[in-house]
Amino acid sequence: MPYLHSLKQTDISQSQLYVASSASGILYRLNLTSTGGKYHLASRVFSRPPVARTLSNLLPSFLGSSSSVLSESDHVPQYIRSLAIGYQSPTGERDIWALGEERIQKWVMKPDGWEEKMVDQNLSESIRMVLQDSPSAADSKLDLELLDLAINETGKCIVLVSYAGKEETGHLRRLYALVQMELVGKFFSVHHVKPVPYQNTAAPSAPVVPRIQLLLSGAIVSVEFGDTVAFCSEGL
Repeated sequence: MPYLHSLKQTDISQSQLYVASSASGILYRLNLTSTGGKYHLASRVFSRPPVARTLSNLLPSFLGSSSSVLSESDHVPQYIRSLAIGYQSPTGERDIWALGEERIQKWVMKPDGWEEKMVDQNLSESIRMVLQDSPSAADSKLDLELLDLAINETGKCIVLVSYAGKEETGHLRRLYALVQMELVGKFFSVHHVKPVPYQNTAAPSAPVVPRIQLLLSGAIVSVEFGDTVAFCSEGL
């Protein structure tokens, strides 16, 4: 089993069901069951259900790509920064979002034990174009990093980002922002960007990778930096 980067319970079955990601961009479905007082853990890579051999031979590309690896267009695996649990349908299907270094994937976990990839998009370009117009941007390159992801009750993505910026004094340092995005058709649109009020006088960036959590049904977003916690309202 590769190194597990993130582990979150989905609560969509009577057994304990988890989603995990590896450092090489692979998603796993983990099922923890208990029999006779002993725990049993079964794991497998996210995938579509097996196709009958006759159909597979006749229609090899009918179902499209089933790869669970989060990678760029050159097929280089991306480190998964965050996993987020999304909408659960009345039929038991559950949305799973995976945020990579530049891309985002949306998978649907089926109650009968398989997964379907619905979205695989580059987020960094859309966010970079918006931040470049900010007066706090140091230059057009930004050195943008996607750090964490949460999904609110309306299905919008809240992405925590950091980028190279400049203060009012002109000094360069890492700045942080919450970017609210929505999937419209096949593309993501940026709704708004909210700066996160964080400043570390001892170093140009946070001591650990910050994490976000939605509070009060998503009305408040907490950003945990390791040495402090910032609270931001989701709307502007």
